[in-house]
Amino acid sequence: AALPQDESRPQLDAGADAFRLGVCALARMKAYEPLAAAVLGPDGLPRAEWWPVAYALQRIEDKRALPALLSLARSEGSFTRAFALKGLGALGDPTAVPVLLPLIEPARATSGLTIEAIRALGRIGDARGEPLLTKLLYTRGLNPMVRAETLLALGDSAAEVSVDAFVDFLGDPLPTVRLAALQGFAKRDDDSFLTVLSGLDPDPHWSVRAGLASVLA
Repeated sequence: AALPQDESRPQLDAGADAFRLGVCALARMKAYEPLAAAVLGPDGLPRAEWWPVAYALQRIEDKRALPALLSLARSEGSFTRAFALKGLGALGDPTAVPVLLPLIEPARATSGLTIEAIRALGRIGDARGEPLLTKLLYTRGLNPMVRAETLLALGDSAAEVSVDAFVDFLGDPLPTVRLAALQGFAKRDDDSFLTVLSGLDPDPHWSVRAGLASVLA
Protein backbone atom coordinates (compact mmCIF):
# COMPACT_ATOMS: atom_id res chain seq x y z
CA ALA A 1 0.00 0.00 0.00
CA ALA A 2 3.00 2.31 0.51
CA LEU A 3 4.25 1.92 -3.07
CA PRO A 4 3.70 4.76 -5.56
CA GLN A 5 0.72 3.92 -7.76
CA ASP A 6 2.75 3.93 -10.99
CA GLU A 7 5.80 2.11 -9.62
CA SER A 8 6.80 -0.24 -12.44
CA ARG A 9 10.41 -1.27 -11.89
CA PRO A 10 10.90 -4.93 -12.89
CA GLN A 11 12.22 -5.95 -9.47
CA LEU A 12 11.22 -4.50 -6.12
CA ASP A 13 11.50 -6.26 -2.79
CA ALA A 14 10.45 -9.89 -2.52
CA GLY A 15 7.11 -9.11 -0.88
CA ALA A 16 6.04 -6.64 -3.57
CA ASP A 17 7.12 -9.00 -6.35
CA ALA A 18 5.17 -11.88 -4.78
CA PHE A 19 2.10 -9.68 -4.42
CA ARG A 20 2.26 -8.54 -8.06
CA LEU A 21 2.67 -12.09 -9.36
CA GLY A 22 -0.04 -13.39 -7.05
CA VAL A 23 -2.77 -10.93 -7.98
CA CYS A 24 -1.98 -11.31 -11.69
CA ALA A 25 -2.24 -15.11 -11.36
CA LEU A 26 -5.59 -14.88 -9.55
CA ALA A 27 -6.90 -12.57 -12.26
CA ARG A 28 -5.90 -14.99 -15.01
CA MET A 29 -7.64 -17.79 -13.08
CA LYS A 30 -10.79 -15.62 -12.77
CA ALA A 31 -10.69 -16.33 -9.03
CA TYR A 32 -12.60 -13.32 -7.74
CA GLU A 33 -13.09 -14.33 -4.07
CA PRO A 34 -9.39 -14.97 -3.34
CA LEU A 35 -8.43 -11.80 -5.21
CA ALA A 36 -10.98 -9.73 -3.31
CA ALA A 37 -9.77 -11.18 0.00
CA ALA A 38 -6.25 -10.07 -0.89
CA VAL A 39 -6.83 -6.56 -2.23
CA LEU A 40 -10.21 -5.29 -0.96
CA GLY A 41 -11.30 -4.19 2.48
CA PRO A 42 -14.64 -5.06 4.14
CA ASP A 43 -16.19 -2.04 2.40
CA GLY A 44 -15.30 -3.44 -1.03
CA LEU A 45 -12.74 -0.69 -1.69
CA PRO A 46 -9.06 -1.29 -2.49
CA ARG A 47 -6.55 -1.63 0.33
CA ALA A 48 -3.84 -0.46 -2.08
CA GLU A 49 -3.87 1.63 -5.26
CA TRP A 50 -0.71 0.20 -6.82
CA TRP A 51 -1.39 -0.50 -10.51
CA PRO A 52 -1.31 -4.37 -10.27
CA VAL A 53 -4.48 -4.15 -8.16
CA ALA A 54 -6.27 -2.21 -10.90
CA TYR A 55 -4.86 -4.54 -13.56
CA ALA A 56 -6.15 -7.63 -11.75
CA LEU A 57 -9.60 -6.18 -11.03
CA GLN A 58 -10.09 -5.09 -14.65
CA ARG A 59 -8.92 -8.38 -16.08
CA ILE A 60 -11.14 -10.53 -13.89
CA GLU A 61 -14.27 -8.87 -15.40
CA ASP A 62 -16.50 -9.52 -12.39
CA LYS A 63 -19.31 -7.04 -11.63
CA ARG A 64 -18.56 -7.32 -7.92
CA ALA A 65 -15.38 -5.35 -8.62
CA LEU A 66 -17.34 -2.29 -9.79
CA PRO A 67 -17.04 -0.20 -6.56
CA ALA A 68 -13.30 -0.84 -6.42
CA LEU A 69 -12.80 0.07 -10.07
CA LEU A 70 -14.81 3.27 -9.64
CA SER A 71 -12.58 4.19 -6.72
CA LEU A 72 -9.36 3.39 -8.61
CA ALA A 73 -10.56 5.39 -11.63
CA ARG A 74 -10.45 8.49 -9.40
CA SER A 75 -6.92 7.84 -8.13
CA GLU A 76 -3.81 9.82 -9.05
CA GLY A 77 -1.71 7.17 -10.82
CA SER A 78 -1.91 7.10 -14.61
CA PHE A 79 -1.38 3.33 -14.89
CA THR A 80 -3.85 2.61 -12.11
CA ARG A 81 -6.51 4.87 -13.62
CA ALA A 82 -6.00 3.50 -17.14
CA PHE A 83 -6.50 -0.10 -16.02
CA ALA A 84 -9.52 0.89 -13.93
CA LEU A 85 -11.12 2.71 -16.89
CA LYS A 86 -10.55 -0.33 -19.08
CA GLY A 87 -12.22 -2.50 -16.45
CA LEU A 88 -15.23 -0.19 -16.24
CA GLY A 89 -15.67 -0.44 -19.99
CA ALA A 90 -15.51 -4.24 -19.84
CA LEU A 91 -18.25 -4.34 -17.18
CA GLY A 92 -20.49 -2.08 -19.28
CA ASP A 93 -22.23 -0.59 -16.25
CA PRO A 94 -23.78 2.89 -16.78
CA THR A 95 -22.79 3.79 -13.21
CA ALA A 96 -19.32 4.53 -14.58
CA VAL A 97 -20.46 7.26 -17.01
CA PRO A 98 -20.14 10.21 -14.55
CA VAL A 99 -16.54 9.15 -13.87
CA LEU A 100 -15.72 8.90 -17.58
CA LEU A 101 -17.28 12.14 -18.87
CA PRO A 102 -14.82 14.60 -17.24
CA LEU A 103 -11.93 12.75 -18.91
CA ILE A 104 -13.23 13.49 -22.41
CA GLU A 105 -13.62 17.21 -21.94
CA PRO A 106 -11.78 18.77 -24.92
CA ALA A 107 -9.55 20.79 -22.60
CA ARG A 108 -8.30 17.56 -20.97
CA ALA A 109 -8.03 15.36 -24.08
CA THR A 110 -4.27 15.09 -24.11
CA SER A 111 -3.41 11.70 -22.67
CA GLY A 112 -3.90 7.97 -22.88
CA LEU A 113 -6.48 8.27 -20.11
CA THR A 114 -8.74 10.10 -22.56
CA ILE A 115 -8.49 7.23 -25.04
CA GLU A 116 -9.31 4.66 -22.35
CA ALA A 117 -12.28 6.76 -21.21
CA ILE A 118 -13.57 7.05 -24.78
CA ARG A 119 -13.22 3.31 -25.34
CA ALA A 120 -15.06 2.62 -22.09
CA LEU A 121 -17.90 4.94 -23.09
CA GLY A 122 -18.12 3.17 -26.43
CA ARG A 123 -18.39 -0.23 -24.76
CA ILE A 124 -21.03 1.03 -22.33
CA GLY A 125 -22.92 2.77 -25.16
CA ASP A 126 -24.69 5.22 -22.86
CA ALA A 127 -26.37 8.12 -24.64
CA ARG A 128 -25.06 10.64 -22.09
CA GLY A 129 -21.66 10.52 -23.72
CA GLU A 130 -22.80 11.70 -27.17
CA PRO A 131 -22.73 15.52 -26.65
CA LEU A 132 -19.20 15.54 -25.27
CA LEU A 133 -17.95 13.00 -27.82
CA THR A 134 -19.32 15.09 -30.68
CA LYS A 135 -17.78 18.24 -29.22
CA LEU A 136 -14.45 16.45 -28.82
CA LEU A 137 -14.60 15.13 -32.38
CA TYR A 138 -14.57 18.64 -33.83
CA THR A 139 -11.88 20.02 -31.53
CA ARG A 140 -9.17 21.74 -33.56
CA GLY A 141 -5.72 20.15 -33.25
CA LEU A 142 -7.06 16.99 -31.60
CA ASN A 143 -4.69 14.01 -31.47
CA PRO A 144 -5.65 11.81 -34.48
CA MET A 145 -5.83 8.66 -32.37
CA VAL A 146 -8.24 10.38 -29.99
CA ARG A 147 -10.36 11.45 -32.97
CA ALA A 148 -10.39 7.89 -34.34
CA GLU A 149 -11.47 6.42 -30.98
CA THR A 150 -14.17 9.09 -30.71
CA LEU A 151 -15.61 8.08 -34.08
CA LEU A 152 -15.72 4.44 -33.00
CA ALA A 153 -17.39 5.33 -29.69
CA LEU A 154 -20.02 7.44 -31.46
CA GLY A 155 -20.76 4.41 -33.60
CA ASP A 156 -21.63 2.46 -30.44
CA SER A 157 -23.63 5.25 -28.78
CA ALA A 158 -27.26 4.65 -27.88
CA ALA A 159 -27.99 8.30 -28.73
CA GLU A 160 -29.02 9.77 -32.05
CA VAL A 161 -25.78 10.68 -33.83
CA SER A 162 -25.68 12.97 -36.85
CA VAL A 163 -24.52 11.29 -40.07
CA ASP A 164 -22.30 14.34 -40.61
CA ALA A 165 -20.17 13.30 -37.64
CA PHE A 166 -18.90 10.41 -39.78
CA VAL A 167 -19.17 11.85 -43.28
CA ASP A 168 -17.07 14.89 -42.34
CA PHE A 169 -14.07 12.65 -41.65
CA LEU A 170 -14.28 10.25 -44.60
CA GLY A 171 -11.86 12.56 -46.38
CA ASP A 172 -9.48 13.08 -43.46
CA PRO A 173 -5.77 13.14 -44.45
CA LEU A 174 -4.97 10.22 -42.11
CA PRO A 175 -6.00 6.65 -43.04
CA THR A 176 -6.58 5.75 -39.38
CA VAL A 177 -9.22 8.46 -39.02
CA ARG A 178 -10.89 7.64 -42.37
CA LEU A 179 -11.16 3.98 -41.42
CA ALA A 180 -12.59 4.83 -37.97
CA ALA A 181 -15.19 7.05 -39.66
CA LEU A 182 -16.24 4.14 -41.88
CA GLN A 183 -16.32 1.67 -38.99
CA GLY A 184 -18.28 4.00 -36.71
CA PHE A 185 -20.71 4.91 -39.48
CA ALA A 186 -21.35 1.24 -40.30
CA LYS A 187 -22.18 0.46 -36.65
CA ARG A 188 -25.15 2.80 -36.80
CA ASP A 189 -27.08 0.24 -38.89
CA ASP A 190 -28.33 3.04 -41.10
CA ASP A 191 -29.17 2.68 -44.80
CA SER A 192 -27.41 5.99 -45.37
CA PHE A 193 -24.06 4.24 -44.88
CA LEU A 194 -24.36 2.30 -48.14
CA THR A 195 -25.77 5.34 -49.90
CA VAL A 196 -22.76 7.45 -48.91
CA LEU A 197 -20.36 4.58 -49.62
CA SER A 198 -21.67 4.22 -53.17
CA GLY A 199 -20.53 7.77 -53.92
CA LEU A 200 -16.96 7.34 -52.66
CA ASP A 201 -13.92 6.56 -54.78
CA PRO A 202 -11.71 3.65 -53.68
CA ASP A 203 -9.53 4.84 -50.81
CA PRO A 204 -5.91 5.44 -51.81
CA HIS A 205 -4.56 3.58 -48.75
CA TRP A 206 -4.66 -0.22 -48.64
CA SER A 207 -5.43 -0.35 -44.89
CA VAL A 208 -8.67 1.56 -45.36
CA ARG A 209 -9.72 -0.64 -48.30
CA ALA A 210 -8.94 -3.76 -46.23
CA GLY A 211 -10.86 -2.39 -43.25
CA LEU A 212 -13.84 -1.56 -45.43
CA ALA A 213 -13.87 -5.12 -46.74
CA SER A 214 -14.13 -6.35 -43.14
CA VAL A 215 -16.90 -3.85 -42.41
CA LEU A 216 -18.92 -5.01 -45.40
CA ALA A 217 -18.43 -8.66 -44.45
